Amino acid sequence: MYTYKAGFFCEAASISAKGSGPCPPGFVCPKGTSNPRPSPKGHFAQYFGTVEAAACLPGFYSPTIQSAQCYPCPPGTSCEVEGLVSASICPPGTYRSVHEDDGVPCVACPQGTWSKQWQCMLRALILGSVCVCMLKWLLLTCYFCLSSVVSPFAA
Repeated sequence: MYTYKAGFFCEAASISAKGSGPCPPGFVCPKGTSNPRPSPKGHFAQYFGTVEAAACLPGFYSPTIQSAQCYPCPPGTSCEVEGLVSASICPPGTYRSVHEDDGVPCVACPQGTWSKQWQCMLRALILGSVCVCMLKWLLLTCYFCLSSVVSPFAA
């Protein structure tokens, strides 16, 4: 009688401690496993021979079982804790573009911008041919927003 090794699965009539082979990605095989077990939601098993699934790190999530990888939280959402199954939508007035730029949590829009969905928009008015940015009760000429404003801000 063999004691089956962790990281391998051993179906009936296996003739070695390595049984039927290493556990495939997306599955876990603790010692004595007869059939690979799918990694749980919020976790992943990236490599062959995984014994225990790892929780997705903050900034990532895994919505299904049997995941070989975690997915980055999409723009406009946040994944602040490990082991998440779904991403949380950023509330109005906050945003998050991508993990590399903004980190894990949703952040407040910079002064003079607003957010209805996943990105902050420049609050601007077009006065004649001049783009004017709203900045804490002051109207300032914003040369950079001439190219970035597609349509005038409507309150």
